[in-house]
Amino acid sequence: MSDYDFDFGIDNRPLRPMPNIGCGFDIPCGTFITGLHGENILNGGAPPVIVVAAGPNCYKTLLLIFIMTTIMNRMGDFTKGLLYDTEENAFTDSLNRLIQDNDDIIDKEMFYNGRIIITDKIALSGEEFFKLCQTAMDAKTNNKKLIITTPFPDPKTNILITRPIFSVVGIDSLSEFTTKASDNLIDNSELGSSEQLPAHLKLGLMKNNMIGRIPTLANRSNTIFVMTGQVGYKINMNPMQPNVKTMPAMKQDEIVKGCSPKLHVLANITWAARATKVLENRNTKSPEYPKIQGVEIENDKDLNLVSYTTWRSKVGKSNLFNHVVVSQTDGVLPTMTELLILKDGEFGLSGSQQNYFSPLLPDVKLARTVVRSKIDNNEKLRRAINFSSEICQMKQLGLYPELMMDMEPLVQKLVAGGYNIDQLLDTRGYWVPNEVSHPKQFLSSLDLLKMANGTYKPYWMKT
Repeated sequence: MSDYDFDFGIDNRPLRPMPNIGCGFDIPCGTFITGLHGENILNGGAPPVIVVAAGPNCYKTLLLIFIMTTIMNRMGDFTKGLLYDTEENAFTDSLNRLIQDNDDIIDKEMFYNGRIIITDKIALSGEEFFKLCQTAMDAKTNNKKLIITTPFPDPKTNILITRPIFSVVGIDSLSEFTTKASDNLIDNSELGSSEQLPAHLKLGLMKNNMIGRIPTLANRSNTIFVMTGQVGYKINMNPMQPNVKTMPAMKQDEIVKGCSPKLHVLANITWAARATKVLENRNTKSPEYPKIQGVEIENDKDLNLVSYTTWRSKVGKSNLFNHVVVSQTDGVLPTMTELLILKDGEFGLSGSQQNYFSPLLPDVKLARTVVRSKIDNNEKLRRAINFSSEICQMKQLGLYPELMMDMEPLVQKLVAGGYNIDQLLDTRGYWVPNEVSHPKQFLSSLDLLKMANGTYKPYWMKT
């Protein structure tokens, strides 16, 4: 067959490293890659272009802030963020409060020390903002000093892949994104007049062009774009015209206001809020999981559960659900979200519905009124729940069935294999660039399964 050898003359595109963000988002949209030491590294969670679509009061801004700050925390203190507030209602003090009780965020001052810049339509028009992004991202890409080394080896050369340092851009929201030209046309015409039609057409064209250029800009410069959009419904002027779904996971006539369907086509993943409910105990009428043990405030609506589904995903399955726990005061609660993954999946917790514990940490007893405060004050408990929830999701998605087991037999096998469970809990499950000095060793949930099955031993453990 050598006589038929043919070559296109171009190398295969290298792997694109994607940060892990936790909170149930990584396993459904990630892939495990084998590292240089045989470790199993999850590549996924935050792809380059993320859209969060939701109606009013579905906490899409809180999810955007969680994604941005988690990436910035894990990818190094040199990672910068830019938030474009098109709705002109982002207040620095309020956003800063959302990360104060997140124990996974080290830099609690990132909204004040210049790491996250907040700007809006008053300071920059839409086209000025995007031009600024292009200029900054091109400068970063061309600066060979701003390079990180990832733990992912190139499949062809086995050399670790390098990329420009990460940056994060948030647009909240695309629905209210406008340009100077369209604003001027609208300002110079009467409300509702036909003269405003060209303004909306011009805005739609510019926004469509921007959306089409974002994927290339994001991938070339190693920037994560996180954008929110307001969900609405197309007004059907022809009653004889059948309702049409843009994508199977969307409802009939469902749209993102002010955006063309091109947004769904080019986004790597679109998370859409399907429902929001108050997490309230029906007997006490206080939060189902009080923040402070013994303090239950009647009619306190702070704690909510938002059900997200993937309208479209290029990094995993579409039409998957993730139920995210959100505090109006403290923002997204990743470990509480992971706990509900276990409770809903009836996996990884021992005991009864009312009183339970993680087999990885059996001495820490949990119940409705104490679990949140114990999570906040116990790092190993957070790690145990994180391990268990990711393994639960792997089981639900049918991944690695030959390795799968519940947490009790997994712990028994680990102990029988000579492993110290406390040492395993004193680890991190997310990857960081080699340039980031992290105090904890890396150990993924797949590593843990393989250790229990006797097919892997962490490279950093003494033999």
